[in-house]
Amino acid sequence: MQRILIAILAAALAQAAPSAQRFTPRVAPSPETDDERWAAMLSVAEGTRLEVQSRGGQTVRGSLRSADRDRLVVVVADNPVELVRRTIIRVVRLGNQTIRKNALRGFLIGASVGATQGALTVQTNRGAWILALAAGEGAIGAVIGAIHGSRTRERTLLYQSGLQAGNLK
Repeated sequence: MQRILIAILAAALAQAAPSAQRFTPRVAPSPETDDERWAAMLSVAEGTRLEVQSRGGQTVRGSLRSADRDRLVVVVADNPVELVRRTIIRVVRLGNQTIRKNALRGFLIGASVGATQGALTVQTNRGAWILALAAGEGAIGAVIGAIHGSRTRERTLLYQSGLQAGNLK
């Protein structure tokens, strides 16, 4: 019975973690025309880390050098890459890595699983085992969360073309 409860708790926690990993862009209220949507790009500071998706399926990641009414220049590995506005589908600002946030989340999930496991399975010296299991599994969760966070960045949608990739000719 105790193992079933642990399995149910682990499954519930495993279901909660992926929902936090989905890309949910933070978006300002959408202007009506493509020109109004592009106007936000003109106010982005030089040096901002961007990810630009083009209509050809190419994704360019780099730092903004300049933006004007018809084009965007992004520096990738010290080489400027010019992208014409009509070929751009989406521009996303890349924020900070989420190492600390995901490590904390992993620690809390691991510590919860360890404490629950200790409470449900240990028969003797329960208090010490609960602490030991919570700390051990929390540390493992923190390492997994930190590894995940080192590969993930906060993302903010700056521009999205009125034409989607499926609507292109």
